[in-house]
Amino acid sequence: MKETSGSGQACWHIRITGMVQGVGFRPYLYRLAQDYGLAGWVLNDGEGVELEVQGPRSALAGFLEALPQEKPPLAQIHGLTKQERPPAAVTGFEIRASVLRSRPQVLIPPDLAICPQCREEVLAPGERYHHYPFTNCTYCGPRFTVVKGLPYDRVRTSMAAFKMCPECAADYQNPLHRRFHAQPTACSRCGPQVTLLDREGVPLAGNWEETFFALLREGKIFAVKGIGGFHLVCSALNQDAVQRLREAKKRPFRPLAVMAKDVATVEKYCRVSPLERETLLGPAAPIVILDTKPGTLPENLAPQQPTLGVMLPYSPLHILFFSEETDLLVMTSGNARGLPIVKDNGEALRDLSPFVDYFLVHDREIVNRCDDSVVRVIQGSVHFYRRSRGYVPAPVALALDTEADVLGCGGEMKNTFCLIKGRNAFLSQHLGDMTYLEGLENYRRALRHLQGLLEIAPRIVGYDLHPQYSVTPLVRELFEVPNAGEGNADTERDGGMKGSGGIKRSGDITGSGGIKGNLGRKGDEPVRFFAVQHHHAHLVSAMADNALEGEVIGAILDGTGYGPDGTLWGFEILRGTYRSFTRLVHLAPVPLPGGERAVLNPWLTATAYLLTYLGEEGKSLAERCFPGKEKDVARVARMLEHRVNAPWASGAGRLFDAAAALLGICLTSTYDGQAAMELGELARVSFSADASPCEVPFRSEEPASYRCDDAWQEGSVGQFVSGKSTSYPFSLRDGVLEVDGLLRGILSDRQDGLAVGKIAVKFHRTVAQMVLAGVEEAFRLTGLRRVVLSGGVWQNPLLLDLAGELLSANGFTVYTHRAVPANDGGLSLGQAVAAYHMWLGE
Repeated sequence: MKETSGSGQACWHIRITGMVQGVGFRPYLYRLAQDYGLAGWVLNDGEGVELEVQGPRSALAGFLEALPQEKPPLAQIHGLTKQERPPAAVTGFEIRASVLRSRPQVLIPPDLAICPQCREEVLAPGERYHHYPFTNCTYCGPRFTVVKGLPYDRVRTSMAAFKMCPECAADYQNPLHRRFHAQPTACSRCGPQVTLLDREGVPLAGNWEETFFALLREGKIFAVKGIGGFHLVCSALNQDAVQRLREAKKRPFRPLAVMAKDVATVEKYCRVSPLERETLLGPAAPIVILDTKPGTLPENLAPQQPTLGVMLPYSPLHILFFSEETDLLVMTSGNARGLPIVKDNGEALRDLSPFVDYFLVHDREIVNRCDDSVVRVIQGSVHFYRRSRGYVPAPVALALDTEADVLGCGGEMKNTFCLIKGRNAFLSQHLGDMTYLEGLENYRRALRHLQGLLEIAPRIVGYDLHPQYSVTPLVRELFEVPNAGEGNADTERDGGMKGSGGIKRSGDITGSGGIKGNLGRKGDEPVRFFAVQHHHAHLVSAMADNALEGEVIGAILDGTGYGPDGTLWGFEILRGTYRSFTRLVHLAPVPLPGGERAVLNPWLTATAYLLTYLGEEGKSLAERCFPGKEKDVARVARMLEHRVNAPWASGAGRLFDAAAALLGICLTSTYDGQAAMELGELARVSFSADASPCEVPFRSEEPASYRCDDAWQEGSVGQFVSGKSTSYPFSLRDGVLEVDGLLRGILSDRQDGLAVGKIAVKFHRTVAQMVLAGVEEAFRLTGLRRVVLSGGVWQNPLLLDLAGELLSANGFTVYTHRAVPANDGGLSLGQAVAAYHMWLGE
């Protein structure tokens, strides 16, 4: 007991808000009160933690001073209020039953990676938890994926189905035990169990671990039920197994994530910085994109990429997958392309059988499906590529305090939604592709569940301006708003909802598919809808992420976003506030032959650039760049001449696609962003090592398309000479960045035989200089020096480095994303904040 002095008795009633449920906070307060000799009680309610402590004033002061300093590492205190009350005749300190409130304001903790103590128990022979796959305590284990309601107690989780055995109950009730009120706690006697099934769902006899390892050595593929959904698992060092998984999932080139036994294993295959190591070992345990060590891994894990997404075991079940012989496993999301990750056993047997040989399932319900998070360390900071398990639903703190609840709907790809209440923005887990009905149903369930947990009833909804985004009619139907496309002044102001110009969605869904249910209206109070232009939402997302006020310049670079003029934007220099924006500078547009077909075939985009900006010469250059496609080039030329199915686009992503195709790096994309990723990594490797072509670990799909053979040398790209420069020329005229000089420069360097990697570096330097030129023009027009960078293209580390240095060196203050992704995973935050300010401005 702490030594205290002072005879005056007092009673303090204290309320604490923040992330204080599910993180061992009540047991901590119990022990702290014991240390200071205080009487009273503590309980969870819908707002956080409420307690009353009574004793000598000096002891109370010591208790209150120590409270934030010694709290559990995962707890977050956002508010603490104290009221003095008359002392009562009480002795001892107790944890009382939770109290239900009508308006929950408590923060729900995310799922937490297994802690060192639990890991030790799982691996120690003789322990009650030895090799038990669901071991957890107040410091670790599932939270968001098992919670059904608040306050956070076992009866409102999927663990309610499992009655604790006497030993687990004793630990749960022991205030001095780290499993005191650990809601998911269980052991092999009373908790969930694992079962190994064949492809038909028949259980296999014997010890599942021994059978698992034997089958793994044979190259078998498993569907494994984890914390937030199923993974597809096989040996990462078995090339045949990896290739079979790729063929089954129709994923020929997209990098596969892996799970490593421990940090020592990661360091065997990858280069790991101190911050990357810290992130791997942190409680969120995300996938971290790391540079690989050449020659240590099968090439088909991440074709054409010098990086690999790596995570460490974050559950006891994962720990049991590794042995002396097995230290690296493929661990990729268990879903068909474009569909949500599978979470239920029956769903897995139905949908994943074509991909796997066996199923490893368990009987603990996954309430909320939740994909793994993905991060990368860039410029000494952790940048989100996907914010999901381990981080959701922890809120993003805002600089504003909203008067009304708000919803941001998110985009069509990499979807998240965002609910705002007061100063907190709650972004959903990664929901992914909204093309198919299954994705929309998952969106509806996730939205309904998080709204229910937080009791958020939006009065304001922000949605993307694109008229064909599937989530917009879904959300309108959920909020029971008739005549979805009519009479919305905000929609008309933002461009009149013009057609998409030929870009088509995958699948046939144009509405909500009959998904119903009122999620937002309070009485007769109407829900207001506000259309938010895609790149304005990106700008606002970056502003909110950095708690900026006032006006900024936004350099927004991504693949595609619907503009108010009906064209597809994506290389934008904007002047903007939370409420409005002005387009100051943009990339010269190019027609996309076949719309979506050009996005999937970068050589088509490259051909369109050559035909559009190099005049009569462009057709012959395209034919030489893409031998064997002469008839296709002629067909594209006719499409552009007659403006048939060729929507105009000015996205940075399409410029990267064209450059990748012109260099022979990627002519056909098999996954979103493939061409830009391969081009960006080639440039980064070349920039870092100043490597010769043979030292750069990339292949060309068609080597003849960039080698300086006789046929190419016979051609001409004019008198342009660029080999000795470090970038290519471009021009800025009347707010338009023109790229004919850039195209000629790339072709000239190809003709001169400059290494492809060096050309890729020059291209990146040029794009960075184009950004600087656009920002300087914006400064000339506005006098603003704060610049936010947003959009998926900024997940290119080399471009972010080059542009960031250029802007800073020229007197601009640069802000990048911190708590949400720069890609469309952060779009919903910008939509919600922008819509709220539009509502305020009415």
